[in-house]
Amino acid sequence: VSFKEKSTLLYNKAERVMTSLFANPDALGNADLSKELVNDMLITILDDSFTVQSMMAIAAHDYYTHTHSINVAIYALSLGRYLGMDSQELEELGESALLHDLGKSRVCTTIINKNGKLNDTEYAEMKNHPIWGYEIALKLGITNVKVLSGIRHHHEKVDGTGYPDSLPDGKISQFARIIGVCDVFDALTTKRSYKDPMTSLNAFKLITNQMRGHLDMKVVASMVKMMAKTA
Repeated sequence: VSFKEKSTLLYNKAERVMTSLFANPDALGNADLSKELVNDMLITILDDSFTVQSMMAIAAHDYYTHTHSINVAIYALSLGRYLGMDSQELEELGESALLHDLGKSRVCTTIINKNGKLNDTEYAEMKNHPIWGYEIALKLGITNVKVLSGIRHHHEKVDGTGYPDSLPDGKISQFARIIGVCDVFDALTTKRSYKDPMTSLNAFKLITNQMRGHLDMKVVASMVKMMAKTA
């Protein structure tokens, strides 16, 4: 079986699992399902044939919440591996990345599916999703502080203006910083109903030029180097 075939099977499995997770976020067994999926992803990412580009070639290129979560997990695991994380930490990072948007399951579907910019009321509801995701994770029995931090704090900003807790730079965990960068990168490089996808190069240019107060630029620089190395 070729690496492409194995990757395609993995991505298809991931879509099924994440569709189920978002449809029934509080169901018992979801934490075990997510861990099993992360382990499968990790095996693929540690394969000698793996590159980020080879995996993303078979990934979904239209933005949907569940496929976005898969893509972010792939990017985060790849970046964690590049940064030298051990297998235990990679499993934790992957779980956090995979579940980072689970709170969107409680956001009104008309807001999730809106074709265009959210108004103030809609945005206020959307900003609750990290807290809701954190609460769901706790109900699922997730107690790992690092996993929880990535779920709750992936929208915190290094200038302290992020949400939900307005954390200062020094209080934002490594997991949240990594997931935050991967989250923005995937949002920019996937197609939405109201915008075309950016190339990786243009996405990194926009991030570097416009998001210095938002994202950790050291993490961004590491991601750029990783993508260049595996191209």
